[in-house]
Amino acid sequence: MNDNPASSFTETHRDMLEMYCRHVVQARLLTTQIEEFELEWLARDDGLKRYDKLLTMREREVRSASSLATRLRITRQATADPKTVGRAHNNLAREKKPWEID
Repeated sequence: MNDNPASSFTETHRDMLEMYCRHVVQARLLTTQIEEFELEWLARDDGLKRYDKLLTMREREVRSASSLATRLRITRQATADPKTVGRAHNNLAREKKPWEID
């Protein structure tokens, strides 16, 4: 958000921007819960169900945030010039990919 000038957003964007922020905050809270989840809890049915529920909830929040970011035009693809990104990618040094084994 800080990369965009204040004039990028008008009153019509306010509700979507608020919803976007809420989804991001909720996704972060759920991520914290997932990171604090003890692996031994997965051995119990209720633990596995809770973990699955947390992952599902986070996915829903991330999808909602992503959708709103696209609509607000704050994603990288919306803010970067495709020609510039392509040129930068072509100028990168070619290294082996992590999955390419010698």
